[in-house]
Amino acid sequence: MVLPIYLYDHPILRKKLSLVENINDELVSLIENMHLTMEAAEGIGLASNQVGQDYRFCLLYTSPSPRDRTRSRMPSSA
Repeated sequence: MVLPIYLYDHPILRKKLSLVENINDELVSLIENMHLTMEAAEGIGLASNQVGQDYRFCLLYTSPSPRDRTRSRMPSSA
């Protein structure tokens, strides 16, 4: 499910967030939904508080996204 992204000036964006102490099904589901949200927004990173959650973690792309292949200056390896 694509989640709403909170924009500047929302109180949760200024809040000190909670550490993740347990990885459970709820957290795994949140991570999956954040990944879908990040892809839908064509983003390269997303923090949990940007989707209204009080956890101290974020997702980051560490390799090129599919859209970068069309804009890359590097030659294709294929």
